[in-house]
Amino acid sequence: FTCEALAPTEPGVPEDVTAKSENGQLSVAWNPPADDGGSPITAYEVEVRDSAGDPIVGAECTTTTTLYCTVDGLTDGTAYRVVVRAINGVGPGSWAAEIVVTAGEVRE
Repeated sequence: FTCEALAPTEPGVPEDVTAKSENGQLSVAWNPPADDGGSPITAYEVEVRDSAGDPIVGAECTTTTTLYCTVDGLTDGTAYRVVVRAINGVGPGSWAAEIVVTAGEVRE
């Protein structure tokens, strides 16, 4: 019987992503992925995309230890797509399932 150490991989996807909207802002929250890939999570990245799925420049945030962030500069009444991914020492994991939020409305 031999035992080999597995090399770390990218982390899994963050879970339970929610977004609340108010006055041109989105407050995004999530839970850590079930699998960190064998390497501690070092950051989370949130990206806000337009209706075509293209990233909006300046509408993103990166956190290190918190499980939430606020994205400013959005237009109330406009639908946005929000995605979150975890990053560990190997690199970024896959984006969590996208949620669609209309600025000025609440989505949980």
